[in-house]
Amino acid sequence: LKVSLDQLSCVEQLIWYHTDTTPRQTWTCSENKNECSVCTDSDDGDDSDSACASFSLTVSIVGLRPENIPTIAPHDVADCVFGNTFLLQKEDGSEFTVFELAVIGVEEATR
Repeated sequence: LKVSLDQLSCVEQLIWYHTDTTPRQTWTCSENKNECSVCTDSDDGDDSDSACASFSLTVSIVGLRPENIPTIAPHDVADCVFGNTFLLQKEDGSEFTVFELAVIGVEEATR
C-alpha cells in the first residue's frame, strides 16, 4: 500500500486500524534512526506470530529538492521522520486490507 501526502510532514507515528476502529499496528518513528521501524502490535489472538514481523513500513520523500527538506524536527515534536510517501508492505508479498491509516505528526512547510 503506497500513500502519498500533499505536503512534507514530520511523522511521529503511523497507525493502521482494524474495521472496528481498533489499532492493528502502531509504527513509531525515530529521527535518530531516520525510520519508522518500531512497531507495536495489538494482536487479538488470531495467531501466535506478531503481525509486525509480517510487515515493513518505509517512509520517503518524493518530488522535493534536497535544499527544500528540513534537517531537524520542529520544536514542538520530540522525535519524527520527514516524509511525504509511505509504503506498507507484507513481507511475503501477499495482499492485505487496510480499513484506515492515520498519520500522526506535523505538516512542515518547505523552504
